Amino acid sequence: EKGEKQHTQTHINPLPFPFSSPLQTMVKDKRKKKKEVEDPHFVKAPKSFIFKTGIVLPSVKTLRDDIRQLMKPYTATNLKEGKNNELKDYLNIAGIYSVTHFLLLSATDFGTYLRIAKVAQGPTLTFRIVKYTLCEDLLANEIKSKPPPPEIFNHSPLVVLNNFPSNSEHLKLTSIMIQNMFPSINVKEIDPQDCTRVVVFSYDKETNSIEFRHYQIRLSIVGINKNVKKLVKNRIVNLGKFQDISDYILG
Repeated sequence: EKGEKQHTQTHINPLPFPFSSPLQTMVKDKRKKKKEVEDPHFVKAPKSFIFKTGIVLPSVKTLRDDIRQLMKPYTATNLKEGKNNELKDYLNIAGIYSVTHFLLLSATDFGTYLRIAKVAQGPTLTFRIVKYTLCEDLLANEIKSKPPPPEIFNHSPLVVLNNFPSNSEHLKLTSIMIQNMFPSINVKEIDPQDCTRVVVFSYDKETNSIEFRHYQIRLSIVGINKNVKKLVKNRIVNLGKFQDISDYILG
């Protein structure tokens, strides 16, 4: 008696190429058997998928977009979430794009949660989100505020960990996980012009909570008078009433 083999098929909703990093160039010519050509920083940098699971409020979807903004340029800003996509679907494509971390937002009757998972062997950290402020809310409440220029997201933010105790194993693991989500920095090689953002993670011992804030860094010239500063910044200056440019600088 011959037995029949049963074949099973797994249906996975297609997910488009998710990364839109300006540091990446791809060569996709399989017929000529060319390998992918990528920026070395992009190859070495940790990469992330940030997505929601289940039903969440619209504000949580906006929070997801804000976190994707924070994690640029090494995160999947174009990642699409299908209704039928499950966690295994993201795991199946994570290896293709060398994704190292998942950040998952979810909600229950008890609150909103953020899980940070190291792909694919773990560990996974779970946080309950106590409160949050969206970028759009900050811009709406600041009189002189304006959206940050898109070029500041061409480089990863600097990471600052504040008040994390070294005698707690789970907080030590947390700090290592946070640091490993961002690329390491070589102080000797880094260009100060590339330091356009900083994210600060602060641990509060009294509330046993972690607060993180995302800032834009602006480089300013110090130690010179305002007239010279205008020239350095390539501003147009009216020198018609001066006999010599030194009169303007010293005036």
